[in-house]
Amino acid sequence: MYLRITISRFSDDLFPGWVQCSMVDALGQVHHFEEKAPVVTDALFDEGSNFPRPGFIACSVIAIRNSVDGRQIAQIDTRTPWGVEATDGKTKFEVFLEQLCDQPLEESD
Repeated sequence: MYLRITISRFSDDLFPGWVQCSMVDALGQVHHFEEKAPVVTDALFDEGSNFPRPGFIACSVIAIRNSVDGRQIAQIDTRTPWGVEATDGKTKFEVFLEQLCDQPLEESD
């Protein structure tokens, strides 16, 4: 599974290029990531590109439950399969099921 994220900026051109990303969990808390660009997108861009852009973090789904308002919430772990963690070291999150997809979508420029 893949978690939809927002790539906010190109942060370092050190190979293979690094980007800053974020996502909002089911409780409304924003989580930030700094990751190698090829890990979160197939798109090619650099510090001169326009942002924000969509991105995806591969994750494993641990459990799915229903919230009090009937929405499905997935507990996910971004440590599997590629060891991605938020800037605070967190890898487990609760997100709405609609924030996940089976495969990343290609971005068109």
